[in-house]
Amino acid sequence: HEVLHSAAGSSLALVTAAHADPSPENLYTLDLASESALVGNHIAREASIAQGKGFLAASTGAFPEQAFKSLRAAMSQKEGFNGHLAPLLGLICARLRVSLLDTRRLFLQLALRSLVSAAVRLGLCGPFEAQRVQARVAADALEPLAALGPAQEAA
Repeated sequence: HEVLHSAAGSSLALVTAAHADPSPENLYTLDLASESALVGNHIAREASIAQGKGFLAASTGAFPEQAFKSLRAAMSQKEGFNGHLAPLLGLICARLRVSLLDTRRLFLQLALRSLVSAAVRLGLCGPFEAQRVQARVAADALEPLAALGPAQEAA
């Protein structure tokens, strides 16, 4: 629960801000904010960048009509742009017209999945136990956290 509260307290605000203003300029600003927030945690920083770039690449392939390819090209020209997951997920979901609440749920579900995947890789639990934990925690914690803060539906 603590990891999800941490994600809700920090990165979820970036997801929400990117969803509210899905412009490339705002994405760049929020990406810099992500970089600043993660500068002291090298592992989390690298994971955020890898996941963000992967999410953007997958979105570009799955939704070519959404002009994510031009977004990728524009962002690659911006100095200091890293491609952190939280702002990219917010922007992409907004452009796909995914509601803010569902976008927040998705981000928290991804954070939870990353956590239980790490536990399996470390041998702390097996894959079936991890699925049970994920289902239990999702039912108990994800919905209240997704609804915290400014989770009103985007117009």
